[in-house]
Amino acid sequence: MLTTTLRDPNKNVSRQIRFTKLSAVFRLNTPTTFTGTLDPSSMQFFDRIAPGWGITARDDGVQFGGDLTKIHRKNDKGIPTWELTGVGDLQVLADRLTYPNPAKRENEQDVSHYRDKGPAGLVLYKLIELNAGSRALPERRALGMETKFINAGSEVSVETRLKSLLETCQTLAAAGNMVIEAYPQSKGYFIVVRPPTVRAKSVVFTQQGGEVLGWELTNSAPTATTVVVGGQGEGASRTLETRTRPNTWERRIEVFKDRRDTDEAADLEKAANEELDKGESQQTLKLDFRETERLKFGVNFQIGDTVTAVLAPGLQATLPVTQAKVEWDGYQNRSVSLTLGSVDDNLRDVRMRKLFNDISHISTI
Repeated sequence: MLTTTLRDPNKNVSRQIRFTKLSAVFRLNTPTTFTGTLDPSSMQFFDRIAPGWGITARDDGVQFGGDLTKIHRKNDKGIPTWELTGVGDLQVLADRLTYPNPAKRENEQDVSHYRDKGPAGLVLYKLIELNAGSRALPERRALGMETKFINAGSEVSVETRLKSLLETCQTLAAAGNMVIEAYPQSKGYFIVVRPPTVRAKSVVFTQQGGEVLGWELTNSAPTATTVVVGGQGEGASRTLETRTRPNTWERRIEVFKDRRDTDEAADLEKAANEELDKGESQQTLKLDFRETERLKFGVNFQIGDTVTAVLAPGLQATLPVTQAKVEWDGYQNRSVSLTLGSVDDNLRDVRMRKLFNDISHISTI
């Protein structure tokens, strides 16, 4: 059964409230978003809802907490309606930059970049702690946040300067095969860095089992298969390295990556591989999914876990769960829709990413 509570500006759980409708979208290594309509039975607590407040929600393996980003009120013939919109606690990573030396303030920086190398879990933990956690400068510490991690994942390296902490962590998590998520507590919240679990054999969605009601499967061509990386030097003297990755679409798609800040072979190869990862072909499966006693989101599988969906005779897909939209109608019924594989970007995201990439080719802060 769904339980929802208000959360005060100090990140402490306050009064229990009710929603007539509530929905939350969980995405891999991305802040949860939520929206809901308050039940009139909670009217006595409406005066507590103000900027800086948030909510927490728990229901049979599914939980989230976050701050409100919009409070919409209206009154129709004396009947008040409150609609709340918010973003999950992982948003704190989007609110921070990566400082070259996180131990020093902006006007005291003594190095050009923050650099680290090691298992992805440890590298992510240190990066988060130094820029938003207990080891950050006092004014940069996220209120109520505690970071936990599992020292796992493949080896990664990071070199960053004044970039989005969230985007940097997302890149590292993808490269190191790790999951970053947030869990609410009675006081504050946890940021957890953990490896995903492969459940391809134990979690199998089928039409016969009742989990698959409908589906859409999309395969998209790569956007980059050959990357030319430019190192130091000018004109004919500039260092150029090329990496090519074979693909089933049999296409050669060339892109350029500017790394004039380094001439180290390892750095140039890392830059090429990152671009090739971004440009790989994609497979996306959208499932009209129904939870069953055998398979429930949050109980039998989580965001990031690899599962199998049997779609038709001879057709199945084994992919990670990258998005789950959970909707509650009252407090007894919930529905879940799933996306496996790559998550579609909206047009604004595509334009913003293109602009960011264009700028990154030209300049480095």
